[in-house]
Amino acid sequence: MFFVIFFSNMLIQVDHGTLPGCADKVQLKLNINDFEYGVLGSLVYLGLLLGSATATGLYSKGHLIKSILGFSLMLNSICLLLFTTSTSFYVLGAMRFLTGFCQIFIVIYYPVWTDTFGPEKLKSVWLTFMLLASPLGLVLGYVVTY
Repeated sequence: MFFVIFFSNMLIQVDHGTLPGCADKVQLKLNINDFEYGVLGSLVYLGLLLGSATATGLYSKGHLIKSILGFSLMLNSICLLLFTTSTSFYVLGAMRFLTGFCQIFIVIYYPVWTDTFGPEKLKSVWLTFMLLASPLGLVLGYVVTY
């Protein structure tokens, strides 16, 4: 189970590297300027910010955790798929925002899960890998764009 969680945590971060890795191509294809591209890149972080405020309230209802995680993973996948198929700046912006909004539920919960269910002797190693998943996903995103 640990490896599934580690890889899913890593894979939800790949988009943070792919967009910067192909900036010139995206700007050219969408015919957007640097400012608009910056907005597009920043919307995911606005989603993370507002999603974290929402997650706090939802996670206080312990019985909904599995549903929240499943829904956020599903919606994150749909948003990423729609992002790759759209050429509308506004749709792309909305998908970037929703991607960040959905990602935060996973990003917040995985270290909590590790601390709760990890074997006592391996807990620090598991937490290290969970924290390492984000930058690894970002680097993977850069790599796949070249």
